Amino acid sequence: HRRFGPVGGSTAWENSRVTQKLQAQLEDAVAVAPGAVPAWTHTLLRGARFLFPLEARLRHFHSTAFGTSRSVTWVQEHAGVGGGVGAGDGDPARPRGGARRLGTLKRERVTVRRDRVLADADVLMRHHARHKSVLEVLFTDEEGFGGAVTKEFYNKVADALQLRSENTVTMMWVPDEDGDEGPEHLWQTRGLFPHPLPPGSPESELARRRFRFLGRLVGKALLDGHILPLPLNPAFIRVAILRETLTEEDLPAVYDDRCAGGAVARWLRGAVRDVRRHRECERRVFKIGSPGDCADDTDDASGALRMGLGDEEEAADAAAVDTHLERLSYLSYACPVSRVPLTAEIFEGGDADDENDSPATHAARRLARRVDAGEHEVHVGNVEQYLADVVRYWFADGVAAQVEGFREGLSEIFPVDALRAFSAEEITELVCGKDAIEWTREELRRSVLPGFQYTAQSPPYLWLLDVLVDAPGCATVRGAALSEGGEYEDASRPAAKESRVAAEEDQVRQLDKHREAKLAYRAAQHR
Repeated sequence: HRRFGPVGGSTAWENSRVTQKLQAQLEDAVAVAPGAVPAWTHTLLRGARFLFPLEARLRHFHSTAFGTSRSVTWVQEHAGVGGGVGAGDGDPARPRGGARRLGTLKRERVTVRRDRVLADADVLMRHHARHKSVLEVLFTDEEGFGGAVTKEFYNKVADALQLRSENTVTMMWVPDEDGDEGPEHLWQTRGLFPHPLPPGSPESELARRRFRFLGRLVGKALLDGHILPLPLNPAFIRVAILRETLTEEDLPAVYDDRCAGGAVARWLRGAVRDVRRHRECERRVFKIGSPGDCADDTDDASGALRMGLGDEEEAADAAAVDTHLERLSYLSYACPVSRVPLTAEIFEGGDADDENDSPATHAARRLARRVDAGEHEVHVGNVEQYLADVVRYWFADGVAAQVEGFREGLSEIFPVDALRAFSAEEITELVCGKDAIEWTREELRRSVLPGFQYTAQSPPYLWLLDVLVDAPGCATVRGAALSEGGEYEDASRPAAKESRVAAEEDQVRQLDKHREAKLAYRAAQHR
């Protein structure tokens, strides 16, 4: 699978017999509830996940990852007893379908301040991370409670983590091209990736604590079945959870043209590619290199290379290298974005100019002095090593503290390796949800359930389904969030009142149109 990849599609490697054997093991409630599932299931799912469909892997994950109490709950819910995390009101031990529930999950209600949601969420996760109880969040001085308000809590925290102003205080994410003067929220084409910071610096330690909080938040959301709508880059999941090593080939997946440093990364890769081609041309023309590399070259071929490459390809590559020479003169041997030195001797040595400065500031000043003296410049001879050092800093050394903090926080909820049964894209969708949703009327009917005095035949409920089906994709997502309470607002706040009134007026106008159309249709039928 590593060699050929998903040949024939993602399902081509799935093995029905092994999947049936796994399903049989997971149907054994006596083994699943106490966590006595055979070890081969964990080994195969983490080492050869492509053998199993997503549904089977999700079932194994929910059955085994969250401890005994959650396993017992999952087994009973899967058997149709109900009363688990998403159970409704009433006695959780009430018989349903002839079965009586064995025990129930404890629920804890906590209150957070809406205007300090990020700080309160940090404290909450620090104290509640190791609890296996179901977390329910309320907002101070507001009457709403329940699953809808808890969903909004995760939405608000995710929103706060994307704020540009918050990223300036605690450098969590790689900035976008708009810098500090852009819109309120950061936006990256492929998702958010940790901002590389000098190892051991105060900025790195601050980011480590913030990513530990993020790990707890992600774990708690997965534990209780909530979505954290934070657009994480799958490359971060590959590093933090799957323990993969990112290389130069992964630069476009993180540092694209929308990202700060993306244009420099793209140009650097082009410069290194031209330098390598130029060196290869020289090697082939002048027989520089190992004999094995040129063993297939005959004398005639060598002569043709000397003539052809020297006239066309060699001239083009030489011209490209000359162009890069001029541009490389503007680069110092430091991170292209933050100007942090990439040489250990500069970072570790030298005298401090100001004892209040961070290690990164000291290092940058020492680097500037060394560059002024003509040392540690980037040139054709070291541009390949410079790109390798940039990649190592962006994807390894500079984000090691953040990755370790994230894993520490996540491991407080459940073992991190339990997620290795999924790909990076699957984990991202499992944690952050889908970017776009396309629903049919039947799917909406199954997902949007009527409550309070409404039934499945109530006209307002049917009109809501009509509006969601006819609405564009973005409006469908917002409408679904509104119907689930995802945009719950306190009526006592003036801003919430105005926005809610405007939204309600727009919905009333749309519902009136549907009502008039239905009445006209019924009148025509009556005639």
